[in-house]
Amino acid sequence: MERDLAVDNFVLGQLVKSKTGRDKGAYYFVCGKSGDGARLFLADGRKRPIEKPKIKNCRHVQMVHYIAPLLKEKLEQQKTVTNEEIRFSFKELPENSR
Repeated sequence: MERDLAVDNFVLGQLVKSKTGRDKGAYYFVCGKSGDGARLFLADGRKRPIEKPKIKNCRHVQMVHYIAPLLKEKLEQQKTVTNEEIRFSFKELPENSR
């Protein structure tokens, strides 16, 4: 039985995989969280840039146990993250993360 995930379980800069919708199977990085505790703001640096993130219910994504250190640090310090940095973080993924 799958446990109900809350936004608090996700970390800024964490890699997630979409489980539902037209983008099923797509990978994103968490770049923000909603105040109501139900939605995540996701970006991939290409189709979904940081300026226009995908807003997705946290129940509709699957956690991948990888956190991009550069993204995490910059997002927690509320510094500007570029789409190039997000794309670079995808290139740095270990082989077993996807």
